[in-house]
Amino acid sequence: MLKALPLTAQQPAIVGTNLQDGVPFALDANGIPDQTLATFYQLALFECPATETIRLRQQTGRLSHRYLYAGNFSNISPKPWEGAIHGAETPIVMGTHPDYRGPSTELEYATSEAFQDAYVAFANDPVNGLASQDWEIYSRLGSKQVREFGAQVAAQDISIAAREALCDGAAPAATVAV
Repeated sequence: MLKALPLTAQQPAIVGTNLQDGVPFALDANGIPDQTLATFYQLALFECPATETIRLRQQTGRLSHRYLYAGNFSNISPKPWEGAIHGAETPIVMGTHPDYRGPSTELEYATSEAFQDAYVAFANDPVNGLASQDWEIYSRLGSKQVREFGAQVAAQDISIAAREALCDGAAPAATVAV
C-alpha cells in the first residue's frame, strides 16, 4: 500500500523573484530589452504569480517567506542592463559565482553566503529556521518583510508594495499595458 505524501502547498515555503526576471524574454532584434515588454513579462510570468501565491498562502495561514534577488554582478550578467535576470541567482545560491566570467566581488561572496545560510536554515527547520537569519514570515502583502539579496548589501528587508500593486491576482493589473 502506498502512503500518501503531505501536500507541499501546506508546508512552509520560500517564494522569490529576481529584479529583472522579465528582461531575457523581451529582447528586440538588436538584443536590447524593450523595457515596456520586459515589465509586462516580469509581471505576467513572475511577479504577479508569486504575489498571488503569497496572498493565497497568507489567506490560508501557510507560513511563507518572500525574497527579491537584486544582485547585478558583471561576471554573472555581463551586460549592464541584464542585472538580476532570470536565473542570475543560481550561481549565487549554488556558490559557483567565482567560476563565471571573472572574479567575484566581496558583495557577491557575502550575498552568496547569506542566501546559502538562509536555505540551509530553512531546510533544517522550515517552520523556525529562518528566524535564526532574522528573516520574518511574510505576514502581509506590502509589509517590509521581503528579504532582498545583493543590492548594495548582502541581505536586507524591504517592502515591494509598489511592485505587488501592479498585480490583479496572478495577472498584471489592467493599467499595465504593453
